[in-house]
Amino acid sequence: MFLVPCFLSASLLTATLAWQAEPERGAPAVPAGSGVEITYLANAGFYLESVDGSVLIDACLREPVGLHSALPGPVHGKLTNARPPFDRPSLVLVSHEHLDHVQARVLEKLLVNNPGARLVTSQQVVSVLQGGAQDFEVIRGRVESVQPAPGTIQRREEEGLSVGFFRLEHSGKGHPMLVHLGHLIELGGLRILHVGDAEPNPANFAAYDLDSLGIDVALVPYWYFGSVGGAEVLREQIQARTVIACHVPPSKWAELSEFLKAQFPEVVLFKESLEKKRFLPTEPDSR
Repeated sequence: MFLVPCFLSASLLTATLAWQAEPERGAPAVPAGSGVEITYLANAGFYLESVDGSVLIDACLREPVGLHSALPGPVHGKLTNARPPFDRPSLVLVSHEHLDHVQARVLEKLLVNNPGARLVTSQQVVSVLQGGAQDFEVIRGRVESVQPAPGTIQRREEEGLSVGFFRLEHSGKGHPMLVHLGHLIELGGLRILHVGDAEPNPANFAAYDLDSLGIDVALVPYWYFGSVGGAEVLREQIQARTVIACHVPPSKWAELSEFLKAQFPEVVLFKESLEKKRFLPTEPDSR
């Protein structure tokens, strides 16, 4: 059964949630290179693709962990062998070291077989990868660690995209030493936020002034829609044009889908691996 602390009014979020897919016929032409195709992979894992570049985040999942999903076999094979759609050079991101967000051997295979892929993540994740790798030296030159100070956003720029890394507390108790990263990805004319497993508490996000950044798409765990704190974070701090719910156990998907349709119909919920939507930038004065 899908349990939420309370059933929240859709009016809490409606004003800030509106997704924009590909234009209808007759709509004005979109400049080449604008927009991002977001492909759901598993759990909180996504592939973001634009003419300008591509990003994989929390994607390397071969085995299910508890109730949480992993990549289907054929998708895992494509990802780890750099076959379409994963054959492009990609920036690889990981929010934290938990096994439902990264599995070291899958990550190593991806980096070995896609020589254009490069990993940027916390030193904790790098250490997990190094400890589980068969030959870390083969990929060492394409692995970089970041360590943003609490309350700051550490930026990494490269051609076609930019990523801001920032610390967020993990949801729940029992993770005092865990380095957990949020990501603000700028790609294809969009700003895309991935919060990993961040605690849905306004204090967790207060230092970053996300509401001033014009976030286009936010990827957030499903439990944000069942708590007053999560709704406040979405409404007051993230203020994204589009919200995509993720981290949904397959056994809970149907019930969550009905809940979202009734309470938050604008929220996007993927079901199957490789489902995708294309999102377009807004005009500068239309937000």
